[in-house]
Order: sequence, then structure tokens, then C-alpha cells
Amino acid sequence: MNYTNSFFAKRLIIEYKINVFVIYRLFFSFRTPIKSTIVIAFFHFFSSTVLAQKETNYWYFGQGAGIVFNGLAPASLTNGSINTLEGCSSISSQDGQLLFYTDGTTVWNKNHQVMVNGMGLWGNGDASQSSIIIKQPLSSSKYYIFTVDDLAGYWGGYGGIAYSIVDVNLQGGSGEITAKNAPLLTPTAEKVTAVQHANGKDIWVMTQQWGTNAKYAWVLTSSGLNTTPVISNIGTINNDPINNNGQVQGYMKFSHDGKKVASVISSDGIIELYDFDNNSGQCHGLITLNQLDGPYGLEFSPNDSALYATTFSSKIFQWDLSLTTEALINNSRTLIHQTPFSHTMNATSGLQLGLDGKIYVALNGLDSLSIIQNPNKIGLACNYLHNAIFLKNKRGTSGLPNFVQSLFLPHTSEPGSGENNIQIYSVPFTSQYSISVNSVNTRFVNTSIYNGVGQLLFRKKVDNINGTYTLMVDLAIFPKAIYILEVTTNETRIAKKILR
Repeated sequence: MNYTNSFFAKRLIIEYKINVFVIYRLFFSFRTPIKSTIVIAFFHFFSSTVLAQKETNYWYFGQGAGIVFNGLAPASLTNGSINTLEGCSSISSQDGQLLFYTDGTTVWNKNHQVMVNGMGLWGNGDASQSSIIIKQPLSSSKYYIFTVDDLAGYWGGYGGIAYSIVDVNLQGGSGEITAKNAPLLTPTAEKVTAVQHANGKDIWVMTQQWGTNAKYAWVLTSSGLNTTPVISNIGTINNDPINNNGQVQGYMKFSHDGKKVASVISSDGIIELYDFDNNSGQCHGLITLNQLDGPYGLEFSPNDSALYATTFSSKIFQWDLSLTTEALINNSRTLIHQTPFSHTMNATSGLQLGLDGKIYVALNGLDSLSIIQNPNKIGLACNYLHNAIFLKNKRGTSGLPNFVQSLFLPHTSEPGSGENNIQIYSVPFTSQYSISVNSVNTRFVNTSIYNGVGQLLFRKKVDNINGTYTLMVDLAIFPKAIYILEVTTNETRIAKKILR
């Protein structure tokens, strides 16, 4: 079989219609410690943000497999230490540098070594979604790892959801687990998902309690985790010991905008879809997607208009969520792909949206990933491509990294508007733009420029900001093309598309 990434490189080049170019020089003139000028420039500035968060840049999964979203197409990695049958999670810094990753039991740092105190977590690599890593809001160094066990503890063990805390600044920047295995709820399904709160800062974390139909949601804030859950009793009661607790298997995922939750109940052959109030944390409005032969993986399209699921018989389905009734949504089901079934055929398994807006498909036992290339499009126009990414002789298994779903949301704001204390204005009758940050809590400002396919062209980071920072940008030396200006602080980020 001939695997190649060249298809994606060619497609992106055509899609963005830009040329890769070389930066000849950048000029700097500093006015004060908190005020500087960078010569960079933009001829035309219009609204719309196109960058997702770089925290999802590195993925490690399967049997030593990995990919990174730098350049025109994701590049395969072979330096990972992970070996997991199903669940895993990775996290990168705001500028896309690897921080650490886990299978729910062991945590490896950015150097692919076991993190200090990083063994013996209460997750399980055999759990569908063994773990998820969440940065504590407004913290520059603290991350929570939420873990879930295999089959609600059917084979022994904790059987539920717990959390551990990592400080990535410790051990010379390699990180250390400072609190481990704090229990939250047991027993639970093999599911954990997370999304941003309606306030734009905090994060909701959700799982399914085993033995009931209760969905438990906790909120992580800048002060830490609120361990008092919001409980929604809705949907099917999960209590199936005859089938080895088989109802616990499969994914649960928030939509990226935090308005819906989808949850697989594999042994019942259904997917439940709920409305979610991302202010109160309550689920309501159940829709059941049925007649499925063992659903497992789940993912929403980038604009949340479509839902995708894999099955144990190696099928991939799509539903049109823009429709208004349960019957219409069920009738919209489209078979996107089917691999001829056998017990050794390497089933399609986990699904995960990538930084490039494509959905990646885990192929259990193969040295490749498949891709849904246009997931916002309904029906076969979503353009499934089998065996698309070669993993360089490393092998995928059933899972792909689990991320906070809202990390894939693009930011949107109008020119000249501010987002969380960041302002960008054009300077009249010039090619310059003024960036200002004004917040007493700001500790650093990171300004980056990317070309239209996400390649980093320039970065300037200023630390020890004392509340106010001003920057002038001018990009006259660059050829005509699409560029992206991104400003990140420890509190927030804003990114804008610029046509030169």
C-alpha cells in the first residue's frame, strides 16, 4: 500500500492559493520596556479569525504513534513513548510546543520520559476515553488530568473518575505531578469530555455514572475544581453487567460550541444526543440515534452541523444536525465509509478533529490514519479518504487523543474591536496597525504571524508585562498573500486574518 501526504499538501496549496516564501528581515525599534514598534505591515485588514488553539498541536496515541500539525499537512512522529489500546490525551503550549501526554495510567513529559510522580494514575489504557488534560483557567503552569477506568471497574480497580494536577514549571520545565488520584465519582462509564463554560473562562468536565442515567458535570475555574457536581438524569440507565458492563464503552463528546452532548451506548446500538446549557451545566432535550451495530467513536464537524460516528463493524456514519426533529435527523444518516468486515479487519475506531479542520479516524492495528477532509459538508461531499496518513511503521489502535472540545473553535471579532482587553486598530493613512493590551492580570504578550496554511513566520514574546503593552506592526516587506496575526496573553488570545 502506498501511503503519502502529498495529496494534502497539494490540496492546501490550491485551497489557500498562496506561495510559501522566505522572510528576509524584521526591524525592531523599542520605545520603552512596555512599548515597542515592529516593522511588519498589512495592506488590507478584515474580520474573521481562522486559527484554532495550538494546545492540540501534538498527538501521541496507539503503539508509539504520533502526529504534529506543523506545515502544510500533519507530519508523523516516531518518538512517542505511549503504548495504549484505546484512550489517551496530549497537551501542547499556547504556541504549539509539546508539554506532556498520557494513557490515563502513566504521564510522559515533553522529553518522552515518565514525569516525576507520573505513574499509577487511576485511568486505564483500555478505557475508550481514558483521560483528558485541561489547563486551569488563568494559570500559566497548572493542568488537570481527569482519568476514567476500564468497564466501570468490572475487572477490579477504582472504576470511576479521578483527577491529578501537573505543574509544568517544575523539574526545570519538564513538569511534575503535585497531586494525584483525587476521587470524584465511582463507578462511571469509560467516558470523559470537556468544553468551555458560557462565561468564556471556566471549563465543564462531564462523565456518565454507571448504574444510573445520571450525567455528572463539574466546573474547573481559576480557583481550582468545584467538586460539587451538576447532575442531569436523562437518557438510558447504564447498568448491563451481563455483557461485562458493555454499555460503558464508546465516546462522549461535547459539541465545540458547548450547546450539545453526544454519548455512545455501544451494547445498545444507540447514540444519545442532548442539549447542554453551558451556563448551568444541565442536559435536556434527548434525541436518540438508533439501529447502529456497536457505535464507538464520535466527533462533531467544526461548525457543529454534523455528527460522525464509527461502529465496531468498521462503518462511519454522518447525521445532519441542522434538521429540526428526531425523525429527520435519524433519516439523514449517511454511510460515509465501510471496510469489509472480518474479526481481523482492523476496525475504524476513534474520531478526533484536528487543527486543520479535518476529522481523523483511528484504524485499529494499521500504520495509518484515515481522514474526513470536508466534515462540514453533508453526505458524501464530506470526502472520506482511507489510509491517508502513514504513521512510519508505528501502529494506531482504537483511540486518538481526547481534547477540550472548545479548543477547536476559531475566534471571531470585528476589526478594531477588543476581546478580553486586547485591541487592534489600523493607523489612518498608513500601513501600520496598533495592538494594545490593557489588563492588570497580564503577565506576558506573545505576538505571532502565520501564513495562510499555518506556518509560523514571526514570533515575539514579551514577559513581565505590568498591565499595559503597546505594539505597532507593519508588514510591507511581505509578498501579497493571506496572513494571520495572533496575539496571546496568559488570559486570552485573539487572531485575525489579513489580506496583504
